[in-house]
Amino acid sequence: MVDLIQVISTALLTLPLAVAQAPQVQVYEDRFFEGQSISLPADGSCHSMPEGWANRASSIAMPEGVTCLLSK
Repeated sequence: MVDLIQVISTALLTLPLAVAQAPQVQVYEDRFFEGQSISLPADGSCHSMPEGWANRASSIAMPEGVTCLLSK
């Protein structure tokens, strides 16, 4: 019985872990997706820009099907 439990445990450890991640919106400080960037989750919630980024954002890359509303 112990051998069977050990085999099952070993098999479970070798399975790839599929961790679902929320899509990310990438915000860049320069035009054409260049310069420093930050990632914000595209999870349907409102998120504030981190301090110092409110006036730096110049380009935004979003996954297909994601809509982003920006306001000041």
